[in-house]
Amino acid sequence: MEIKSNSTEAQLAINLLLGVDISDRNYKQIDFSYTTDISGMENGKRISNKMMQGISECVEAILIQAKKIPQIAESIESLDIETAKKWEE
Repeated sequence: MEIKSNSTEAQLAINLLLGVDISDRNYKQIDFSYTTDISGMENGKRISNKMMQGISECVEAILIQAKKIPQIAESIESLDIETAKKWEE
């Protein structure tokens, strides 16, 4: 993997992530109609739904951080350009 301080490369790197739609994440639930009175199935459903919630929250946190990457790359790119100009003098 090559590290670059290039805002265009940074934007390209996160475009796929930014295309993930999490707007309806609260509606992702597992539901079995045949779990009534089967405690193991009810427990499995409850645990699965908690896991789905945790995964959705994790994805949301990743997207929040990913949106910062182009701005960080832009800052680093600017610093690199300034540093390069100093070396040219």
